[in-house]
Amino acid sequence: MISSIALTPITFTIDLEDHLGVYAPDGRWFANTHRILDACAKHNHHATFFAVGKCAAHPQLLKRIVNDGHELALHSYDHIALTKEDPKTYGAKLNAAKKQFEDITSKAVLGFRAPIFSLTPASVWVVDILKELGFAYSSSVIAGRGAVNGFAGAPNQPFKWKNGLIELPVPMLDLGVLALPFLGGVYLRYLPLPIVRLMQNALHKDCVLWTYTHPYDVDEDEGYVALNDGTPLWMNWLLMNYRRGFLDKILSILGKQTALPLAQRALELKDIPTFTR
Repeated sequence: MISSIALTPITFTIDLEDHLGVYAPDGRWFANTHRILDACAKHNHHATFFAVGKCAAHPQLLKRIVNDGHELALHSYDHIALTKEDPKTYGAKLNAAKKQFEDITSKAVLGFRAPIFSLTPASVWVVDILKELGFAYSSSVIAGRGAVNGFAGAPNQPFKWKNGLIELPVPMLDLGVLALPFLGGVYLRYLPLPIVRLMQNALHKDCVLWTYTHPYDVDEDEGYVALNDGTPLWMNWLLMNYRRGFLDKILSILGKQTALPLAQRALELKDIPTFTR
């Protein structure tokens, strides 16, 4: 096990999706999700799972997430960027997925994360839909120019949208030409731990820290798979490589004690500024 480098408590979040889009119970995504759950149980971590609506086809998995003490939140109905969704029909699909999760677990779904952090100026229409459907917070914004998506001018600390919805932006370091969300996903996989420590130290004291991963991130034996969702070749290569030991790396980032799941952290925040674009 890599030695712990945790500086302040970090919430563990998982974007629960099948990168192959199949959602089969014998798929690698399913086994790796249980592997993550087992690791959380072993180390007494309570995480936030942002699950794609299609995961409702596996109610026992969703029940285990909640029964193990984790928060179940929503990662859209399907893993499609908001910028490719129809604002006129999106609310109905999202509401149906939210209701399915709540019926399965008997727990309110309070959190939302846009696929690929795609809450941008072009998709800000989703904020009112989220509020109308009863979400308490979103965790969907890269505050700056990201490699794929970004929201230039948005704060890097927690803020409220004009309608009162809380936003917990991706913890990131602004390098000027690029916002680097270094605490999760492919960024965390490739960055050396000492660099991660330096970046954590550089963050604003009011940032809410959380890391994120996907089932495929911890899959050491899958090998290279060509995704068919339009992912550029260079990004596909980055996503499918350098996965060995990543779960241990995340556990070392989290340290012996993670922060609370995101819903609890969001609802405990005080004096949050309002962002008007």
